[in-house]
Amino acid sequence: MPDFYFGEMEMRRLASSTNRFARRFYSLTAWYGLVSGYGERWVRALGWFVGLVVLCGALYLVVGLDLKVIESDAIGVMRTRLQPIGLVVQTVELALGPLFLALAALAVRRQFQR
Repeated sequence: MPDFYFGEMEMRRLASSTNRFARRFYSLTAWYGLVSGYGERWVRALGWFVGLVVLCGALYLVVGLDLKVIESDAIGVMRTRLQPIGLVVQTVELALGPLFLALAALAVRRQFQR
């Protein structure tokens, strides 16, 4: 049953546009298929989420943090600032993180509905 649904969604995506490049990358259906396998592959969506968290964490360390200490609390917590590129990374993470997690949750829900 899942293979028929996956095939149906692929055919729907391929029939949606005459431009091959737009069909492949710029349709919402294409991104849905890429990230979560049209709701059939929850591990793929969870993998995208984990990959995003790891990538953003690495980017924060490499280019995003301003390592000058702004202030230090009485208990020893140091606060740092984000550089402008760090704010971009934070915005991308805040936008895509919940989306990938929601797609994983929907795929898990779809597995239990059968």
